[in-house]
Amino acid sequence: MHKEKVTKYCWVLGVLILLSATLQNARSQQARDDPKPRLYVVATSHLDSQWNWTVQDTIREFVPNTFFENFKRFEKYPSYTFNYEGAIHYMWFKEYYPEAWPTVQKYVADGRWRLAGSWINAVDVNVPSAESLMRQALYGKRFFRQEFGKVSQDVYLPDCFGFGFALPSIAVHSGLSQFSTQKLTWGSSYGIPFPIGRWKGSDGNTVVAALNPGDYVTKIRSDISVDPKWASERLTSVGNGRQIGFRYFGTGDIGGAPDEESVEWLEKSIANKTGNVAVRNTSSDQLARDLMPEEKAALPEYEGELTMKTHGVGCYTSQAAMKRFNRENELLADAAERAGVAAELFAGRDYPVDRLREAWIRVLWHQFHDDLTGTCIPQAYQFSWNDELVSANQFAGVLTSSTSAIAENLDTRAQGIPLVVYNPLSMAWRDPVEATVEFKAPAPAAIRVVDRVTGRAALAQVLERIGNRARILFLADMPSVGFKVFEVLPGATRQAARSALSVTSDSLANTRYQVKIDSNGDLASIFDKEAAHELLKAPARLELRDDPSPDKPAWRILWDTVKSPPREFVTAPTIRVVERGPVRVAIEITRAAAGSTFVQRVRLTDGGDRVEVENLIDWKSPNSLLKASFPFTASNPKATYDLGLGTIQRGNNTPDHYEVPAQKWADVTDTGGEFGAAILNDSK
Repeated sequence: MHKEKVTKYCWVLGVLILLSATLQNARSQQARDDPKPRLYVVATSHLDSQWNWTVQDTIREFVPNTFFENFKRFEKYPSYTFNYEGAIHYMWFKEYYPEAWPTVQKYVADGRWRLAGSWINAVDVNVPSAESLMRQALYGKRFFRQEFGKVSQDVYLPDCFGFGFALPSIAVHSGLSQFSTQKLTWGSSYGIPFPIGRWKGSDGNTVVAALNPGDYVTKIRSDISVDPKWASERLTSVGNGRQIGFRYFGTGDIGGAPDEESVEWLEKSIANKTGNVAVRNTSSDQLARDLMPEEKAALPEYEGELTMKTHGVGCYTSQAAMKRFNRENELLADAAERAGVAAELFAGRDYPVDRLREAWIRVLWHQFHDDLTGTCIPQAYQFSWNDELVSANQFAGVLTSSTSAIAENLDTRAQGIPLVVYNPLSMAWRDPVEATVEFKAPAPAAIRVVDRVTGRAALAQVLERIGNRARILFLADMPSVGFKVFEVLPGATRQAARSALSVTSDSLANTRYQVKIDSNGDLASIFDKEAAHELLKAPARLELRDDPSPDKPAWRILWDTVKSPPREFVTAPTIRVVERGPVRVAIEITRAAAGSTFVQRVRLTDGGDRVEVENLIDWKSPNSLLKASFPFTASNPKATYDLGLGTIQRGNNTPDHYEVPAQKWADVTDTGGEFGAAILNDSK
């Protein structure tokens, strides 16, 4: 029986291989028989989920208008095919207009309505993590398969503000094979490499990329099968005597449908069999579906990023609260999911897949390229912040319930107060843990914290006491993606050796670093004892600059603003020592400038290998740009930036690359390779 099954499966596989080869041969023959250039024309309607309006306006007006107006086009023009992006828009239409949902499903099934892009939304791709971008496809494709039984194969981003080196790799790992945008015409740092070609990402994977398809609000006013602006320009050879082109037309940014005159001209162009090009009104991903392997190989190739020079560079920092909410939710979601898996494996709890998906989708749609980027009207952020906090509560709820389930299965019997610590990182880690503990009596001035696994005391200190409660800090050695029980007891820990930590009003030190603060409250010196090198050649300062970007100020930071001397520096500090324990030492520096208040806490941890600077800023300085400068001793014409999936090296402060995106860190290593420094961030 087993042998018969194997024989049958091999026979079926052989038929499939033969069929695939037959189809490829047929397509090759078709290309030879019909050498006329093929023009892929994508009818689209770009909709900004929020921008100069809120999500309420989008759901109430723009989403239904897009669907119902295109229904009218389908009824009037039998050859018309329409593309629409953003699974969240489909979700809203299904929820608020359920009576019309079967009509959408029918048009999708008939091939008239095409799914463009398989993401939850047309999001920014610079600020979100690589994990978030893969989740865009994970949840977007799930919805499309569930509702329509099909997905698109492309990343469709007509209107985003620059595209990172990792994007082709993220697309391929998400099962997507094509990318298109028209935004590079707004001022790419690298120009436009080609109209159509192969774009190689950070891990060597490539996608078919259409990089100059024309504006998505383009109107058709001629027979484009013979109009040289359509039939001759921006064509690309595929190596077998045939050429291809890829163009947008349609409407935006409030959705709707392409105007009727454009559709009429499109139908005339398709019907013209004597035209210079064969016009196809098709899906946004059809190009990659049609190209044969040898045709893809013949396309020009570009390897690298496609960031913007000026437009959109302000989006890396605008609306700091959104950046912080997004990063915190990305990290919280990861921690919650890992804890949820552990609770399922070891405590028998059901994995909360629906709750996590709901929270993720809410975060993902707000990564939209005008939302997370900070270019919406202020009213829109009332909805954005609310949704971010709702998702944070959902993620936190999963994390709490999952860790509680694990804790129920741990031995937490203790004379003191048991604490269960969870490390969601995929590596063993030693770091300070902060906790609020409630004692039966007034909180003690000193505590002991015992690692219940090793039986050894951990370094600990009391940060604050209020009645019976104490906010404490202790050093925990944690296993990767693991849980551990610690016990908190009153009374000081007997130290085996004198702590290497020291602090005064103008200096901090541990075994790795000696840090000095100058009279302006700036970091004047960071000496790396391990590398035996001073890391700063001048103080690291907070600079205030005029920000005169009258055209699209939220989007743009000008080169002149960055290259000019600062208008003023943040000075006149009030300095005090706020932590003096064996775990951590800290100095608090308070300053005021240009109407804003700046509070910085500079911290060092016992055995730590980073200098932490916590920034608390009450910002009230209009038309100003705040930058933190780090004049490193390490000299290198290039810096290395984290992309979440790989890295990229860029020149330092050049006219084309002066505000650039990164994920969690940027590094300058001296050309000699002996030492260097990296800047890490927690949100932007």
